Amino acid sequence: MALEHSKQGARRFRVHRSHDLKEPLARIHNHSRSCWDNQDKLDPESVKRLSRLVHFTQRMEPWSTTWLYFSRLGRRSSRSDRRI
Repeated sequence: MALEHSKQGARRFRVHRSHDLKEPLARIHNHSRSCWDNQDKLDPESVKRLSRLVHFTQRMEPWSTTWLYFSRLGRRSSRSDRRI
């Protein structure tokens, strides 16, 4: 029973951490995209840095989505195991 409780705690931790990673990343990306819309007001070095920021947040998004998917996948399989 303690092992099952520990597994459930680990699953909840993974799901929460996935959300904790995904939400700030989305906010950074959205904010940088809104700044990108005003790039004509920025100096060339700032435009370059902003471009890199947008690029890196885009690259991380699939990773965070996959992490969230797999954390939920483990939760779904444990529910179906209990029904058997």
